[in-house]
Amino acid sequence: VKNQEIPGGLLEDDDFDFTDNTNGTITDNRTGLIWLNSTFAQVMGNKKNWAFAIDFASNVALCNDGTLQGTDFVAGDCLNNGGVKYDDWRLPNVQELLEITKLENKAGAPQILMDVGGFGSVQWTATLFDNVYAWCVGDGISFGTVDRCPKTAKFNVQLVREN
Repeated sequence: VKNQEIPGGLLEDDDFDFTDNTNGTITDNRTGLIWLNSTFAQVMGNKKNWAFAIDFASNVALCNDGTLQGTDFVAGDCLNNGGVKYDDWRLPNVQELLEITKLENKAGAPQILMDVGGFGSVQWTATLFDNVYAWCVGDGISFGTVDRCPKTAKFNVQLVREN
């Protein structure tokens, strides 16, 4: 959806129900979505512009041995790592990511987004605003903030997949 306001995420009293799958992923039992945990979000490292973030998401594979394979340009190859567990990752849409950032501020919620040492960070979403901008979501200091960001900016990447 282009150029439209994004609805708010969870309310303060909304419940959450997550399962740590102990394989580098966390399942949101309310939505059925599977997220990479914060350890892998940290491993993915360098911030990426929007186009690289989209490419990266389409190339990442989580191997059966728990390693993460793939880069911006080369698809993950898990042949030497026990085979592919999941290779259908994508960037979350703005609503999915907004709900996760709001949960990160609640006691007992799992750490899905990377810890940036108390400073706020911004995560890319797959949701376009127009040809120049895509929606991004802030976490950390500004939990659950949504803005349109130039696709050339470099932000953090978190990946999700359908269960």
